[in-house]
Amino acid sequence: MKNDFLDKNYMIKEAIHTFKENPTGETYGEIIETMTDHIMADRHLLIPVWIPEENDEESPSYCFHQLHTEDGYDYLVAFTDEEEVNKCPECGILSNFSDVFFDVVFASEHASGFILNPWSEESFTFPKTTMQLIINEKDIETDPMKRNELLEKAIWYATEKHAG
Repeated sequence: MKNDFLDKNYMIKEAIHTFKENPTGETYGEIIETMTDHIMADRHLLIPVWIPEENDEESPSYCFHQLHTEDGYDYLVAFTDEEEVNKCPECGILSNFSDVFFDVVFASEHASGFILNPWSEESFTFPKTTMQLIINEKDIETDPMKRNELLEKAIWYATEKHAG
């Protein structure tokens, strides 16, 4: 099955691979930048879901797959491609815009973030703090007012530090 919304997701996997081989601030920043570009290009992630047995046929609902990690946190799950999905225990799959998935994760009181490709060597955990960095980067790139606000803060800081 061809899904044009997933066609550049290999770039996310490459950025994660690079970070795992050389975990630096720069390679971590590449993951942030790649995910920001991913969201701005209206690309999708594959989201595993299950349908509760007691479901209203007129307005069906589904639940997102969640993992409980050894450190005691719960994370929602997402995949970059069908190859990664096939590693998942049996479940339904939604293809949805990444920014919509981010909204779901942020709205979840129980999720601490999400894990991308959790059953892969290239799995990566995106805590809500990292997700917020991605959203902030997207906002700065797309909203001239935010860009100006950041510039004004930098000018104010430099002026304060160099006063006198």
